[in-house]
This record gives sequence, C-alpha cells and structure tokens, in this order.
Amino acid sequence: MRRSSCLVGACLASIVLGTLVALSGCAGDPEPTGPATFDELEQALLERACESMFRCPVAEYDATRTRAFYGTPERCVQGLGPRLRRRMRVVRAGLLAGTLTYDPDAARRCLDMIDRACGMMADPLSNVMFCREAVDGAVPEAGACIWDSECAGDAFCDADPSASDGCAGTCTPRRGPGDGCDDLTECSTVANSVGFCGALETCIEVRLSAARAGLGEPCGTVEESATEWTRTGCAVGLYCRAEPDGSATCAEPLAPGEPCDYREVCRTGYLCESDGGGATCLPVAILGEGDRCTEREATFCDSLERLFCADTGTCEPLPDGLEGSVCRGDTCQEDLFCDAEAGALGTCGPRRPTGAACFGDNDCESGWCDTRSGFEGTCGRPFCG
Repeated sequence: MRRSSCLVGACLASIVLGTLVALSGCAGDPEPTGPATFDELEQALLERACESMFRCPVAEYDATRTRAFYGTPERCVQGLGPRLRRRMRVVRAGLLAGTLTYDPDAARRCLDMIDRACGMMADPLSNVMFCREAVDGAVPEAGACIWDSECAGDAFCDADPSASDGCAGTCTPRRGPGDGCDDLTECSTVANSVGFCGALETCIEVRLSAARAGLGEPCGTVEESATEWTRTGCAVGLYCRAEPDGSATCAEPLAPGEPCDYREVCRTGYLCESDGGGATCLPVAILGEGDRCTEREATFCDSLERLFCADTGTCEPLPDGLEGSVCRGDTCQEDLFCDAEAGALGTCGPRRPTGAACFGDNDCESGWCDTRSGFEGTCGRPFCG
C-alpha cells in the first residue's frame, strides 16, 4: 500500500518530507502561544521562509536564481505570497468546514523549526513541511481518508494509488526509524527532528542541530547509523559548500567578480554567470518594460510587475490576469488558473470541477488533482464523507 497525497502545501513532493512534533522547552516554563489564526500563520510562515533564504543561502541552481531575482526578503514575500495562498486553499476550506482544526501552539513550534532548518530548503515554500501539525484532522485510526491531514494525531492516509475510489485510504499510525515505508510522510518524528523515507524504503530520523557551524567548519548531514542522521547548518551569513571529496564546509558568499562554480553562492545582488570565459559573480539586473532580456543569464524581467521575456527578446507586460486574458505561470487572479503547457503562454480560466481532467492541483476547484494513476489526473473531492 502507498499513502495518499499530503494536504498542507497542495501535495507537492518537496514539502512532504516529514512531520513535526512538540519541541522541548525548559521544565515548568510556559510555552508562548503562536499565531492566533491560520491566516496569521500563513503570513508568518511566508516572512520566516523568505528571511531564511537570505540569512542562510543554499548552493543550488534554482535557489541561487530565486534569491538573485528577489534580492530582498520583502520582494520574496510579495512574489511568493500568491503561490502560498493557492497551495493553502484546501486547508482553509477544511478549517471553514470544521473538517480540520488549527493549533496555535503547534504553529509556534513550526516557526521555530523553520529557524532551526535555516539553509536546508532550496525552495522557500518547502518550509511548509514543518507546519503540517498546525492543522489536525478528525478521522480516527482505520477511518477512511484521502489526505494525511484528515487523520487525527500522528497518522497518515495509507492508500493504494491504483484504487478508483478517492476515499480508499485508511488512517494509519506513522512509523518509527528503521520501519519500512513507501513514501516520505509515513515516518514519524521526535522533538527537533524530521522523519523521511530513505532510499532503502526505511524511515530515517534526521536531527536538526541547534548549533551552527562557523567559517571553514563541517556542515550538512552526517549519517550516524542507517536510521539516524544529524544535520548541522552554517552560521547566519554563511552557506554550506560541497567539496570535491564529498564533504561540506561553511563558506562566505563570493565577492563581485570572483570566479565561481555550481557549488558556490555569490553575495546578494550577484549571480554566478559565464562572461565568455570562466564563470564569475556578476551583478543581477531586474529589467523593466522594453528592456532587452536575452543577453545575460543574470537579468530578469520583473515578474512582480507582470513582465515576461517575450519572443522579441524584450520584457513585455502580461494582461491583468482576469478570465480570458493571456497568462504564464501564476499570473492569473487567485480564483483562476493558467491553462497552458509548462513554460508557455496560456489563457486564464475557471478552475475545473470534480471529475474533470487536470495536470496540477491549481487546475481544480477542490485544490486536488489526483495523478496517482498517471501524468494526467482527475480533479478529486477535497475530503472524504
């Protein structure tokens, strides 16, 4: 049996690495309360994730380009906000219907975990994984389910991907380190750690160290055993640089004009780009309407101003995102989706009803495109019952 899709974060694989349980505090100390509402958590999560991207940069191609484009945490919040709200649509629907409940204390703990994991996530929105326990379901053990979040307590929805009935899953207790698993969120965790399903299909516990490595010190993940790993991040302002021998050490981002490669991070405002010879840290340019956009890799049409690099080689504006207008990616109004092939221009249209064909969660009114049986899926209902 293989588990069903995760609810929080719109079922993206990048955010279903594990579950969060309570962090330990000092005995007798009252724990502060987290964001009072789910909307407040959503905003706090977005701000914390964007701050982490600049405090603890990640040496990964897409991560360095995302950081280069946004340039500041404030622009990151502005740009990623619509994406996060789309991913959380089904959660909000469950909270309004009473199918899910919100826990402010668990929300506070998830924000603490984002700080502890600073430098771990290439995609800032992957930090949503730490907030899965901020909402809880009501379906008991052995009850029918579609989503993990429908299940009460530390449980997941175990479902056969070939089953035609969307509610063919069963709420099942999560598994401990060393237990067999088929998917990432089947594994439970302990305090200050995340659990995930390793390459050998067994649950692994990854402890997130509170200590931060300094300049030149080892960083990254150390395998203490087959089922217990420890991850150590770098101090604020440093990044974890992979070495040719497979080790990793904390390094400072490179200065403007310094030679660079794929393992390295340039200072904010610069990107590693070839200038005709070797690659160096070159300044990033955020372009306006009419600017040429095909001459350098470290140039970006300002998508926050609804600009894109057109076939003419210049930055051109997209329409207003209303129904029937031309779109690319997440440029439609939040109650619509962009009906297009990946990376191509499309048309903004209404989301599809349950039973309609789909390719992604954002295509569907329910917020869930069931792709368990193949690349093209079917819009499913958001909850059992």
